[in-house]
Amino acid sequence: NMSIYDSYKEFVTLSAPLPRFMLARKAHLDAITVETLLTRLRGIKNDGVVPFLEGFGVVPDNVNSWGDDARPPELQFEIDGHREMGKPSHHTWYAIIGRLNTGHGSHTRTWMVERRMA
Repeated sequence: NMSIYDSYKEFVTLSAPLPRFMLARKAHLDAITVETLLTRLRGIKNDGVVPFLEGFGVVPDNVNSWGDDARPPELQFEIDGHREMGKPSHHTWYAIIGRLNTGHGSHTRTWMVERRMA
């Protein structure tokens, strides 16, 4: 005999210790490797750096400077759990939450990926 409001409060209280992201899909076993990503990023020439960063909401003054009044972006990573999967041998897959705060108002990009340690 709980009201909807009391039920909601109970739900919030009981779910507080749970991870913020629940993994309900298969891990990407064919995910891009670090080496492949580095090769792609190294291919960006100096004149392509500013447009590349602007695509993520980061606006540097030029390729060598954030600018006098600009705050550099803040990149954060957090581990939000793990699971065992894989055949024939199991590997530990980690849920990694990334956040990029560009310093422009409240513009923050958040994403989650699953990766395993090599």
